[in-house]
Amino acid sequence: MKLRDRIRVALDTVTFYISCPECVYCHTKLKRDERAICSACAEKLTEYKERRCSKCAQNLPDCTCTNDYLASCGVRKLFKVYRYRYSGEENVGSNLIFSLKHENRRDVVDFLADELSRTIISGTGGKTSDFILTAVPRRRKSILKYGYDHAESLAKAVAQKLGAGYIRLFASSSVKAQKETHGEERRKNAKFRLINKAVDLYGKRIIIFDDIVTTGSSMGNCAALIMSEKPKAVYGAAVAIAFRDLDPYYEAAFARIGIKM
Repeated sequence: MKLRDRIRVALDTVTFYISCPECVYCHTKLKRDERAICSACAEKLTEYKERRCSKCAQNLPDCTCTNDYLASCGVRKLFKVYRYRYSGEENVGSNLIFSLKHENRRDVVDFLADELSRTIISGTGGKTSDFILTAVPRRRKSILKYGYDHAESLAKAVAQKLGAGYIRLFASSSVKAQKETHGEERRKNAKFRLINKAVDLYGKRIIIFDDIVTTGSSMGNCAALIMSEKPKAVYGAAVAIAFRDLDPYYEAAFARIGIKM
């Protein structure tokens, strides 16, 4: 190992022990080979990842199904890691999202970027270097409050891992945070504008990132803005999904053999 690399490793080790990172769920001190969550909580996250899509019946990291609204906006595939379940109580999945949005931890971003990179590579056959990655933008009020745009941080980290490019394409004009809206109000509130019109998107493959896809309003509205530029394909990527496009027949069949949806 070169001296430069040894110094970098040493600095990373010192930084790790000085910062004393904790598991985002159980708050135990992480070991040197752990990131974001401890090994025990990683097993709990695996249970979330093993949930099946109600359309294709695959585990969620292997599934690229979108919901109806995203499809209507031109999003062909949606890459995701697990299903988000907010019950008012803490769980591994919700705590990872919370940390990504509010704590700006590099290890959390890196951990989730690895998870998403794997599902994107699997869902695209591994040819990712020609992708343009972008993100659903955070509201300016939230950026001022927390000091960063979490979806942008995630997209940039994934771009580096995939050898792809990142371009900021959108800005938010939303009045409220999406979590404060419901139903049709979500689509009306999800307002964005294209700010990088000089970028040639014709014939390009684009992935739009967000933390959670609930109804798809934000991601779908961003996708609709660039469809007139005639990209080759528009995909979505999110850490988690909250929607369920249920097929009653398959849901009942899965329930009979004990498969959780």
